[in-house]
Amino acid sequence: MSSISYNAIAQTNGRTTSKQEIIHLRANQPSREAPFGEFWDNSIDWGKSTKIFTIFTSNSIILGDNGNFNSIEAFQTMWLKTKLGDETRYNQNDETQLGKYNAGATDSVIILGNNAIAYHNFDGVIKKTEFDLSRYQRDGTISAIIIDATEDEINDFEKYMKLIIPDYQLSMGCGTFIKINNICKSNSQYVVNKVIKFAKG
Repeated sequence: MSSISYNAIAQTNGRTTSKQEIIHLRANQPSREAPFGEFWDNSIDWGKSTKIFTIFTSNSIILGDNGNFNSIEAFQTMWLKTKLGDETRYNQNDETQLGKYNAGATDSVIILGNNAIAYHNFDGVIKKTEFDLSRYQRDGTISAIIIDATEDEINDFEKYMKLIIPDYQLSMGCGTFIKINNICKSNSQYVVNKVIKFAKG
């Protein structure tokens, strides 16, 4: 092994690179239905949602609900896979909480597509946070960054929320949607039917 190769491996501490992780996840989890269950569970369990929606387009997947994040910190770090054990959203005595290892949503995005943007209504202000796989492969890190949504994104947010709450107003201060872009496989009717069957159990 050349010194250049050794140095490159040493920089990863001998662990798999983010690029390898993505390849392995997609190879070992060929089912495209399981990630939907992860997002729905998050909505109902963590967000305490009573209404959820899923929209398929030719090149994207949109999932939303009428739930709440319990803090901006939880939203800001939603794509991070590291769990320290002191996160306030985790109740160590509650065995009904799913995704307690903190990687479910991120891994689900990796399986389904190449980019995801999450939006949430915090007291009338729409915030967004993004997970981009091209940056993850390049840098090997996931950023915890939130910014305000654009005017167009706010209009989209209201449009999606009105699918489940017809009289929805931003002042209600609830609601989340995640848009997964540049999906790995096109959403054919066959794919949609499999997800519907999965949802029905």
